[in-house]
Amino acid sequence: MNHLANVKVGDHHTDSINSGTLATTAVDTKGYDSALIMISCGAQGGDLSAITVSHSDASDMSGSTAAVTFASTADSGGTTNALADFDANESILVSLDLEGKGRYILTTLTVSAATDISCTTLLGRASESPADTAAGHGVDFHFNA
Repeated sequence: MNHLANVKVGDHHTDSINSGTLATTAVDTKGYDSALIMISCGAQGGDLSAITVSHSDASDMSGSTAAVTFASTADSGGTTNALADFDANESILVSLDLEGKGRYILTTLTVSAATDISCTTLLGRASESPADTAAGHGVDFHFNA
C-alpha cells in the first residue's frame, strides 16, 4: 500500500528575503488530519527568528489564532536551539496535528538577515483518498511509477 497516495501539497513558497516576514497562502485542510511543514534554507543562510503557524475557519485568515509559534526548538535529545542558528542548506520539519484547528492554516517565517528560504506544506492522513490527479494532489504535474 502506498501511504503517500493520500498526501496533498497544500502550498509551496520560495523567496529571497533580506529581513522581515514570508507568509504562505492559506492552505485549506478540509479532509486532512495532519500537516507537515518543511522549511529549507538555501546556500546563503540566514537568521530565522520565528515560525508561526496560524489557523482560522475563514479562507482570508480573519480571526486567526496562532496554533504554534517556535522561537526556539528542542531536538530529540532535549537540547534547545535558537532558530537563529538556522544555517545554510539546513531544514526544519514541523508536524502539526490538525484536530481542533480551523479549516485553514498559514505559515509565517520571520527572518532578520538575508536568506533564500522555502516553505512547503504537505497535508496527510486524508479521510478520503484525493483524486489521483495533479489537482487532487495539489501539484502541476503528477506521475505514477
